[in-house]
Amino acid sequence: MKKNIILLIFLSVLLGCSSKIKSITEFSNQDGILSKNRTAEFDREGNKLLEQNFGNERANRITKSEYENGLKILEIDCDYFQKQDTCVLRQFSKFEYDSNNRLITETKFEEDSATRFIRNHLYFKDMKVEKTMTWGMIASKQPDYNKGRVYVDTIYYDKLRRKIKIISGSPDFSKPYIEIYKYTKNGYLRELKGTYNNDTVLSYKYNKLQKKAIKNKIDFDFGDMKKNKYEFEYY
Repeated sequence: MKKNIILLIFLSVLLGCSSKIKSITEFSNQDGILSKNRTAEFDREGNKLLEQNFGNERANRITKSEYENGLKILEIDCDYFQKQDTCVLRQFSKFEYDSNNRLITETKFEEDSATRFIRNHLYFKDMKVEKTMTWGMIASKQPDYNKGRVYVDTIYYDKLRRKIKIISGSPDFSKPYIEIYKYTKNGYLRELKGTYNNDTVLSYKYNKLQKKAIKNKIDFDFGDMKKNKYEFEYY
C-alpha cells in the first residue's frame, strides 16, 4: 500500500513537471533551404501569447494577447516593419466576462479607437449564440446601434466541446449559411450549405503534429509536413 502511494506521488510530480510547449516555429523547405514562415509563443497554460508571420518584404503581421487569471482580456494586431524596427498598431480587441468567467462581450477597435464590431456571446448547455453588430467598412467612434448590421451565429457542440454545426444568419442574407462538421480519428469533414448557392464538402486530415496540438489544447495549425519543418521550444 505504501509503495502504491509513493508511486502515485511520483507520477503526479512527473506529470506536473512534464514539458509544456513554449514556442513553435514553422520553416518552409524550398530545395533544402529553410526560411522562417511564422512563430507562436504560449504560456504554461497553453494560451497563445504571440503569433508572428515572416516573409513579407514590406511588413509582417504580429498578434499579441494578454491574459488575466487565464482569461484573454486584450488582443493587439500590428504590422512589423523591419527597416524601422517598429510595429504599427492596426486593430485591437477587448474582452469582458461574466461572474462565471464566461466570455460575454468582444469589442474590436481600429487603431484610432473607432469601433469595428461588438460581439455578444450567449452560452447554453450544448450551444452558443454569437450576435455581432458591425458598421461595415467604416468603423464608428460613436456607434449608432440603429444603423449597425447584425449577424447571428448559432454554434452547436458535441460532448467533447467540438463544434458540429454552425448556422449563420442575417437580414442581409437570402438564406442562412450552414456548416456541418463530422469528426474521425484522423481528421474531419466540413460541409458548407447556402454559401453562394453552391454546397461544398471539404476534407481535413490531421498530421501527427496536429494531433499533438489537439491533445495539448494548443491553438496552432500545422501545414504540409512535406513542405514545412517545425521547431519546438519547451519550458
